[in-house]
Amino acid sequence: MRCFIVAAALFMPFAASATTPGEQKTHDCMFRSLVINNALQWRDNGLTPQDTFARTKNAFGADVDEAFMKKAINLVYFDQRFAIPASDELQSQLFMECLHPTPAFQPLK
Repeated sequence: MRCFIVAAALFMPFAASATTPGEQKTHDCMFRSLVINNALQWRDNGLTPQDTFARTKNAFGADVDEAFMKKAINLVYFDQRFAIPASDELQSQLFMECLHPTPAFQPLK
């Protein structure tokens, strides 16, 4: 749960080609959840942050947000809140949190 708070800050829009705003957001969220989950997998398999960045850049081609990739990879490797294993469930949760962010709740008065 605590990594979702940090990951939610990473889900900012970036330029890519899609036809509608909804499709663009879906594309952005899928990209971001894949980058984080792939970085977790490659970290768990012993790859360096540099190798993970190179593989991620290669996997997504020229249409990538390098600033996001570097930030995500650094969080996965160096932030204790991401000391968790990669999983399809985590990727799905990150994707859904990006598409439908949890609102900031207010206490009852």
